[in-house]
Amino acid sequence: MLALGLGVPVSLLLAVVGLRVLKRARRRGGLPDRMVGIFFLSLAVGAIPALLAGDPAVVPPALGRPAMAFGHAVLSVGFSALYVFVWRCFGPRSSWRRALALAGVAALALLWVVQGLTEHFLPPGGAVVRATGLTRALALSWAFAESLRYRWMMQRRARLGLTDPVVANRFLLWSLWTGCLLAASVVVVGTRFLVADLEAIAPGTHLLIVFSVTGFALTSGLSLWLAFFPPPGYLLRLRSRGD
Repeated sequence: MLALGLGVPVSLLLAVVGLRVLKRARRRGGLPDRMVGIFFLSLAVGAIPALLAGDPAVVPPALGRPAMAFGHAVLSVGFSALYVFVWRCFGPRSSWRRALALAGVAALALLWVVQGLTEHFLPPGGAVVRATGLTRALALSWAFAESLRYRWMMQRRARLGLTDPVVANRFLLWSLWTGCLLAASVVVVGTRFLVADLEAIAPGTHLLIVFSVTGFALTSGLSLWLAFFPPPGYLLRLRSRGD
């Protein structure tokens, strides 16, 4: 129940961020913004049923399989959007980025089908769920690497006065939100690989996992909020540092 108690407010925050980004994308246009909005909204909707479908205190056993199938389907839609976001944002004309994005989307769709055929969406899942987790982690790793590369480029330009410090800071925030979600993904995927029986996890270890994933997700959501919806005082402080 602790995981659910912490997961609900985190999911609400991610949902608010996702809806706000989608609203901004609808007003201003732009495929990358829409993909980010879909990604965060999918995390908000799919994470709890996907991760907690096997917890009878959260999901009744009779609903475990439907919750598992629904949660992983929604998450795969979100991570497919993340693959497309990285491609379209950091290299829309790059053939290798397009190929990687399309391969990631195809792999997530195929893995969901295979999960249903071989594991029948029985929580907590087995090898297919772990492979899916790695495919999602690849999307986050790619997003983090691209954001970090642009952060370094913008930082050098900002020191020379060649770019707006607000733009340079935005890529720092992008590195932070992608990096924190990558860290959360490493914790979740690592737990599935290292622990055969999730119910056998010691209470102290379980608390550490829950609080670390929650903290990473909260930091990611807040960083994305600052990147897309920075308060006026925050922008003023950034520009004053650049003067």
